[in-house]
Amino acid sequence: MMGAKAARNRKADDEVEYLAAAMRGESASSVDDRDAIIRALLTLPPRQRAVIVLRYYEDLSELEIAAVMGTSPGTVKSQSARALRRLAEVLVATSAVMQATNGAAHD
Repeated sequence: MMGAKAARNRKADDEVEYLAAAMRGESASSVDDRDAIIRALLTLPPRQRAVIVLRYYEDLSELEIAAVMGTSPGTVKSQSARALRRLAEVLVATSAVMQATNGAAHD
């Protein structure tokens, strides 16, 4: 049986996987989705943004990113994890605002 903390971690992991797929263009088919991702990327600190762009847009490996950025692969992994979590938070918040706005417009 899965505990509450494990269930929350699993849900967060699912959201991160969806976000990663969207950034690779596998699920972000609409212009609005891509625009939201770009706007969310702009909220990240520069190093986190660089890791995400190099990984998901330039398709570099963690080792290649570490070499480009002059850091360790462990730092690349931690920066990537933090960035993906932050992007998921920003996109969920943006989605909630857009749904509330669209709902108010139809009332």
